[in-house]
Amino acid sequence: MSKFYIGIDFGTTNTSVAYMAYKNSINDYVPENFTLFSSGYTCKSTLGYFNQKEYCIGQIAEKHSSDKCNWNFVKSIKRHIIEGQKLDFKVEKTYKDVVSDYLRAIKEEITMKLPVGKTIEGVVMGVPIGFEEKNKNLFLQALNESGYFNSLEEAEKNTVFVSEPIAALLDYNESLNENQTAMVFDFGGGTLDIAVMELKNIKHQNEIDPHEVLAKGGSQTIGGDDIDRAVLEDIVADKIGIRELKEALNINYLDDIYKSPDGITFMNLIKNAKEELSRTKLSFIDAYIGTKSINIKITRDEIENIINRKFIPKIISEVEKVLSEANDGYGINYDKIDVIVMAGGSSLIPCVQRALEDKFGLNKVRIHADALTTISRGLAIRGFNYDKTKFNDIIEHEYSIKIADYTGMKDKIQPVIPKNSKINVINGGKYKKPFRIKEEVINRNKFLIEIYEDDKEIGKAVIPINNISIIDNSFELKFVIDENLERIEIKINQ
Repeated sequence: MSKFYIGIDFGTTNTSVAYMAYKNSINDYVPENFTLFSSGYTCKSTLGYFNQKEYCIGQIAEKHSSDKCNWNFVKSIKRHIIEGQKLDFKVEKTYKDVVSDYLRAIKEEITMKLPVGKTIEGVVMGVPIGFEEKNKNLFLQALNESGYFNSLEEAEKNTVFVSEPIAALLDYNESLNENQTAMVFDFGGGTLDIAVMELKNIKHQNEIDPHEVLAKGGSQTIGGDDIDRAVLEDIVADKIGIRELKEALNINYLDDIYKSPDGITFMNLIKNAKEELSRTKLSFIDAYIGTKSINIKITRDEIENIINRKFIPKIISEVEKVLSEANDGYGINYDKIDVIVMAGGSSLIPCVQRALEDKFGLNKVRIHADALTTISRGLAIRGFNYDKTKFNDIIEHEYSIKIADYTGMKDKIQPVIPKNSKINVINGGKYKKPFRIKEEVINRNKFLIEIYEDDKEIGKAVIPINNISIIDNSFELKFVIDENLERIEIKINQ
């Protein structure tokens, strides 16, 4: 691409942003992350409002949550959007407002750090597998309203959505010098995303074949946040006493812990202890919470016992589902996976790594050099060079249309594109549907089709009948996919 694109990994726990930087020493462009505020290459995906207009993000929001942002603090924004949770704010904000405000603060931070003479002309946005059409639309509106683009039309034209695990593989592929069949295991704060991909970008080739996406899957309800909650309930509350803990936090239910300023601080201590136990075997939580002094010890064995019991079976089940799809379609089994690329902060947990080593072998599991920023770098790579990073993707949803049955008395939902279909096959013209118009409506101007993504209506297509060729009261529609937005489009097949 000739335009200057940035890659934004708006994660459940952390956000990172990258671009392609020219390195004169190697006479080439390489992905590089922006520093974000004073927190390094990542910024916490948290936001707190002081009032309707003033707010802060990241670690600063967490710091002020105990004094100035009470009841106006939100973390794990993307997870809340996916689950459709209601915002419980004193200020009047929607999730579109929250995402817009967060992205606006990020834009203000990186604008002065852009390469000389560059302005942001496009965005490659990472999304978890299964991200719905309505949520992509929310992101497009937020990118527009936060100042990355001048209009929604411009945002749609210059935004590319890429599945987060695929972005991680594009970054991994930069160091690859041979064909490999890779599985990426992207385990973050809110989601587990898995993809199997044939990487064909061999550096010494003049002609670069597209990478092939063989299978995608995972869970939008398994993440580091869930492990934090399990540590709270199964270890911390047991050691302190659940009644004493709720009294110290001044809450009636543990579900309200993020509505308490002290609760936000306390959950950060739990999260920090969990992360520390990925590096050591012993951690302490030593703090004053409300009026109570808390001093407890947590061991790696205690946390791993919970993870092995509550999460590893679910994780391995999701891995096996994805591998089963790759095997059914392409004959890819455990033995034919060359490498497991680990991405996301929760992939750093030792017992999670061991679970994959037990399935695939010790030598196949690779921890990325920086699991927290690999996705944003892969997104930047994708925006910089479409030819080098071209991949034949698969769709993550089933698309259907609502039409009248043969009697004309009732409607029915009829699938037109199955889930996991190859986008290049779809766009090659395979998915067409003939329609027959009854004599009594032939002179009407429009033909209406309702479109469904899985079981949810996502839009209506209005077909102008008087502008198409109708033979024997029939015409044909072709269904295609916009590769950038992964959005279904309908074309008249003349």
